[in-house]
Amino acid sequence: MCKNHRFVGNGGVEAVLRRFGVGWRGGMTMLELLVVLGMLGIIFGIAFVNLRPLSNPLQNGVAQTSAFLRQVRTKAMSTTSAYRVYLLNNTTLVAEYAYNCAGAGAAVNPDPGPSGGAWRYDRGLRIELQDQVQFVGSSQALLCFSSRGQSDTALELSLRNPQSQTRTVRVLLAGGIEVQ
Repeated sequence: MCKNHRFVGNGGVEAVLRRFGVGWRGGMTMLELLVVLGMLGIIFGIAFVNLRPLSNPLQNGVAQTSAFLRQVRTKAMSTTSAYRVYLLNNTTLVAEYAYNCAGAGAAVNPDPGPSGGAWRYDRGLRIELQDQVQFVGSSQALLCFSSRGQSDTALELSLRNPQSQTRTVRVLLAGGIEVQ
């Protein structure tokens, strides 16, 4: 290559850009940034409105309920206490604990649960169903997980949405949980 060639050396590209009247800019102007952000906002707004119907409140409630029951079972095994799942109303499940499923022997927490007696309310274990999904056909005290994670009774907990669609969460005697 020739040493006198004008593109050789430092700043060759910048020199070419200057020669053709194009200035080198190191970033975006504020106006360009606002236009890009505005376009992204419009795209995300349209996507949110169109994808919102894809959420299924009944399916969300079933997933929330089965996860809650698994968490209560795990807590019973990790603390070696019996945990009872209690239906507070048609949209709220809470958990209480005692020494065993018969409720004998008060636990350390002095906060009595909704049912009173030796059962103690665990404030960290509570779910409330959203979007008008409700529990149907259940009594108040549902089941008790022993310190080994076994359920004292087999349970079918049904959930219903306003369109009268129903899904069921089953708890097996061994403590397993399945969704139907």
